Amino acid sequence: MTRPPAETTSPQLPYAAIFFIFSPVGLLIGLVQPQAWGWGGGLAAAVFSGVLAFFWAHAIAFKRWWLIPVAIAVPFVAPRFYFGPLNATGLYTLGADASETARKAVLAIAAVVFVSIGFTLLVRFIRAAEMRAARARAELDVARRMHDSIVPDIAHTSAFARVHAVSRPSSEMGGDLIDLTVHPDQTIDLLLADVSGHGVAAGLVMGMLKGASRTRLLSPGSISDVARDLNRVLHDLTPSHTFVTAAFIRIRPDRTCEYALAGHLPIYWRTASGVTTHDNDALPLSVDPAETFAARTITLQPGDALIVFTDGLPETADKSARQLGLDALRDIAARSPTSDPDRLAQVLMEAAERHGPAIDDRSVMVVQIR
Repeated sequence: MTRPPAETTSPQLPYAAIFFIFSPVGLLIGLVQPQAWGWGGGLAAAVFSGVLAFFWAHAIAFKRWWLIPVAIAVPFVAPRFYFGPLNATGLYTLGADASETARKAVLAIAAVVFVSIGFTLLVRFIRAAEMRAARARAELDVARRMHDSIVPDIAHTSAFARVHAVSRPSSEMGGDLIDLTVHPDQTIDLLLADVSGHGVAAGLVMGMLKGASRTRLLSPGSISDVARDLNRVLHDLTPSHTFVTAAFIRIRPDRTCEYALAGHLPIYWRTASGVTTHDNDALPLSVDPAETFAARTITLQPGDALIVFTDGLPETADKSARQLGLDALRDIAARSPTSDPDRLAQVLMEAAERHGPAIDDRSVMVVQIR
């Protein structure tokens, strides 16, 4: 299907509109003189007024403040360097011999025509800008719906685990990914990833990662194998400045857990005796195609909880630029009176929201062992 051509406008269009809207100032000056100027003099004054307005608009729009003193000085030097040379060419004699009524009529009509042209150009520019804004809003709405469908909240219950995960993008399309795959033997594979940056570009890589990970999990392989293969795929398909931190977690029905981290924040393992930190020791995905991702194995007990999140939570800053930090999140997880996964995830997200506004995507995943 062919898209209808988008309405485009020249970047010079608003300046042309400003020129024609303000050029009648010169015509009006010629009109109110004791003897109305001729057509040539009125035209010269109109061009001068329009160009002067252009300078003011350009200086203010682009913050080129050095042009403002120039624009202020121009009217004082114009008689010598602009109007004088034009008068020597005989321009001012055009229409000077017409009657007073004819001279005034021509100047007034020219002023109306110039203003009409200026407003026509301005309306065209505004209309094109509104169309571009409407298309941008529509595309952002589509991006948000796509994000919600690719990264829905997770609420999963099995005989040995309950999983709850949420992801909240900081814009219409986020770069965080939460995903859960259940295998025929009821083994659960969990993925929480954070693409560098945020917005549509990060969202595209995030969608690519989800498709690649789901495809890879259709084939046998350890957590290390999955991380290794995704690393190679992303390295080949993404720009060199893009990287992805990720936490891979596999929980089997016998409650053994394998995990591998790729440049990601630590996993918190909450037990009856407290919270243990499992740190990362590998590069993020897409940095080095030869990187390896060692898997670790832990044995979980009923009541234990695994907590993993993206840096949008600990890097939340308050008005004093003080970040929430990993230690605060660990303390919140340890002090929480419940290990219920949806409630614990909510507590952590609310802590970040209270601390400060979201400047990055926020995602958290909690697994409770039953």
